[in-house]
Amino acid sequence: MDMNSLTFVWLLALLIPIIIHLFYFRRFKLIDFSNLSVLREIKTAQMKSRKFKKILLLINRLFFVLMLLVFFLNLLAGTSHKSSEANYIYVDNTSSMFLPIYSAQTKLDAIIDVARIVLAQIDVDQYYYFFEGGGIQSTRLYGDDLVKNISQLEESSNASSFSEVVNDLEVLDETSHLMYFSDFQKNGLQIADQVQSNHRITLVRIEDESYFNAYVDSVYLESLYVNPDGLSTLNVVIGISGSIIENDSLPVRFISDDQLIATELVSGLEKTQIVSIDIDLAQLNSRKLKIVLGDQRVTFDNTYFAILPKYVQPVVTYVSVDNRNRYIESIFSNNVLFDFKHFQLEDIDYQRISRSDFLIVDGFESIPSFLRNFEGSTVLLIPTNAISISSYNDYLETNIMLQSSEGLQMQILPNFELALFSNIFTEVDSRTNFPNGLSLYQPSSYEDGYLLNGFGQSFLSSQKISDQSVLFFGSPLELAYTSLPIHSLFVPLMYQLVFKSVQLDPRLSYLADERFLTFNVPLAKEPKALIINSAEITYSPNYRLTQGKLLVEFPPNFNVTGYFNLINGADTLASFAVNRAKSESELSFYSVEELETFAENNDQINLIALSDFSSSSIFEENGTAETAAKFMLLLTIIFLVSETLLARFL
Repeated sequence: MDMNSLTFVWLLALLIPIIIHLFYFRRFKLIDFSNLSVLREIKTAQMKSRKFKKILLLINRLFFVLMLLVFFLNLLAGTSHKSSEANYIYVDNTSSMFLPIYSAQTKLDAIIDVARIVLAQIDVDQYYYFFEGGGIQSTRLYGDDLVKNISQLEESSNASSFSEVVNDLEVLDETSHLMYFSDFQKNGLQIADQVQSNHRITLVRIEDESYFNAYVDSVYLESLYVNPDGLSTLNVVIGISGSIIENDSLPVRFISDDQLIATELVSGLEKTQIVSIDIDLAQLNSRKLKIVLGDQRVTFDNTYFAILPKYVQPVVTYVSVDNRNRYIESIFSNNVLFDFKHFQLEDIDYQRISRSDFLIVDGFESIPSFLRNFEGSTVLLIPTNAISISSYNDYLETNIMLQSSEGLQMQILPNFELALFSNIFTEVDSRTNFPNGLSLYQPSSYEDGYLLNGFGQSFLSSQKISDQSVLFFGSPLELAYTSLPIHSLFVPLMYQLVFKSVQLDPRLSYLADERFLTFNVPLAKEPKALIINSAEITYSPNYRLTQGKLLVEFPPNFNVTGYFNLINGADTLASFAVNRAKSESELSFYSVEELETFAENNDQINLIALSDFSSSSIFEENGTAETAAKFMLLLTIIFLVSETLLARFL
């Protein structure tokens, strides 16, 4: 029988006090009087008082019965609601939850202990749905099975935000109870000011400790190329969270092929530190580099894996009509940095040209035929003072305007908005001297203007043609037209142009929470069977080949770190390193005050500490019944007192 079918019964119950009241006041008692004249005198005076007393007593009794009905209706409705309410449990299983608290016990261990005690006090028929970062389990879990599932949780690199969990719950159920266990790490979880949800939510906060944690945030080479000493400078950015111990130091060890190649001791610790070492890339037997921090307390992110790029020496080929530009030869004379060759028109090595990274063509009136077959990445055109405009227009796919050679040379300024110059100038002021030049040839359109004159006209422009970058000077590199070849800007400018021409992936590692990885691999068609393997796992990823690049998808909640190989059949296409997500390394947590404010802004959210977690915090029936019992006791006392007063004084 449901609530609707009982409605008529409850209404009939309201008639009981009315019937009793009416019949009670119709009882008569005969009293003999010698004279009725006295009664007639007081009858009129007492009539109004009696009617008023009857009305008050009826109202008082009706109110008491009505409150009694409301109490039982609410109690019955609450019991019906709670019995049908689904219970969902979310347990944060990111790295910070595996840190020790209470001596050697981890945060997850503390949850298991509390859950085991609390679940033992609950009806064995009560079930739960359990979910974590990996998703919600569709099966119903009872007490012991729930504790077992929590105890078998593995560390995850991806934390679901609070809003994501609530949104998932909205799809599954219209109304339910969510118990959300977490240490509420700020970087791993985000809490919003307002949560739109019909669910009852209990936030269970695991008490955190103050942790000092040092971790490698990122690693990068200062340049992808060796310096004149044959070394490359490796910069290691170290992040530090938590309480920093004064005068403490942190050892940083660099290991390759299980051999210690360098050790740095970092002292005067701050929030962010950079450690730099010089590495001889040519002498490393393996490009695998492991960086180990001497952080003894928090150990889950002490090791960082990287794969260094191959030893690179850009192939630069200079072709001129005659032996015309000694400045260019002097720039690239360093045979440690560059593989440089100069050819004149009569002795060109066409095979050398085909494998060049950077090709300089100087002094040609028309575009030479070998240039149309060049397959390298970058061409630099240095015109003569009399070129075939039509030939250059055809190759550059633009219209070149010829300026007067009688004009004055103007100051040439670098375009500081381009990233190319960020590695050349650290600071520029009004006293900085720049070269002069005459823009003899001015293309009508170009992609980037590297050097500009005072009118905003390009002196050195870049044009994208097919897959090649074509650089074009606006005049011959002769002192009659420009002072650039003898200016201090010329050498770093040419170096940066050459370094930019070599297509390398500057990334030394990836993070485990990245879903997609991109590789530049020599594949003409999409592979049929692609495998990623390491010392721990082997799996077949989802992938696709697009625009000459291979896009590989990591599985969700990927949490394996180390070195990996990308294999197509018998060929190893690439090797790469994977490190854990950095969001967990920043060990800062929401305070109790912040969480209390969050709960106050959302009526359906309740905040408790793990130490206060109990069966009554899961179900509201006990608290509701206790409150209702106190209310009914107070109501009964008021009713009895009012009845006594009405009977006594009215």
